Amino acid sequence: MANEQQRYLDRAAQRLRKQFLAEAPDPVLVTYGFPSARALSLKKRRVGECWHSGAEPEGYSAVIFVSPILWTDPVEVLATLLHEMIHAAEPKGGHRAPFSRLARRCGFTQPWTRTPLSPELREKLAALAVSLGEFPAAGMRIKIPRRGSKGSRLRLWECECNPPVKVRVASDDFQACCGPCDRPFKRGD
Repeated sequence: MANEQQRYLDRAAQRLRKQFLAEAPDPVLVTYGFPSARALSLKKRRVGECWHSGAEPEGYSAVIFVSPILWTDPVEVLATLLHEMIHAAEPKGGHRAPFSRLARRCGFTQPWTRTPLSPELREKLAALAVSLGEFPAAGMRIKIPRRGSKGSRLRLWECECNPPVKVRVASDDFQACCGPCDRPFKRGD
């Protein structure tokens, strides 16, 4: 499956360059992988990254990563790849004016950090996805833990009253009865 995904990304990058972004550098190494460690926060969850000078293997002008969590929707993969290709074309622009000009021309809308798709761009990317052939889906559902919070040990327990009396207790073996209905509490979550 991995080779199929790599071939899909390579074909997609060539077609996106031809159809939307002739100024994107070539060759660019396009692959899939998780974002850098600093991008794994809830505030800045990234689904793609473009690395420039010093990070690329010899012979490439940039390296683009597309996160495996996207591999359930070909349009999202193509949109992320196109977004990162704009970064490859404008390496010093961040999400400022040079990036926004190209993004708008391609059919993205604001905010530029997320670049939602215009209806026209969504339609074009859907057609491109069909023309690229079978999508090698292998999506992953990944839950990134919050930093700083260890979560709660409190467990929800409910009785059979209507509405139920709910209590949270730091025990997996809570044995108590509800005052109003005199029935034992049951684990609620």
